[in-house]
Amino acid sequence: MARKRGTLMRSVTFRMPADRYAQLADAAAARGIDMSAILNLLLSGKGESVGRIKTEGASRQVGFRMPQGHFDVLAAVAEARGVDLSAVLNQLAAEALPALRAELERLRAPAEGA
Repeated sequence: MARKRGTLMRSVTFRMPADRYAQLADAAAARGIDMSAILNLLLSGKGESVGRIKTEGASRQVGFRMPQGHFDVLAAVAEARGVDLSAVLNQLAAEALPALRAELERLRAPAEGA
């Protein structure tokens, strides 16, 4: 994902469940982009909130850069909810996974049919 020249970026690191990380990594690979790009696509997308997502099991640390404006909004939402930034990012990832899984299947279908 190309960013506008001069866009202020901020480094973000958080933990997410290992299975969710694997699914996002597969979606990123299918698109030919890196994890930073797929996570920033999640953050710039639109969708209905499904409430807080409870996660269990193994988790994996993820680090990426995002525009400062995205960070400011996410940090404000986290503060208003009384949770940390990791919880907000994990919720966004969980909400986007069904669409990303469908896209992954669509992108893999031509390769599997060959």
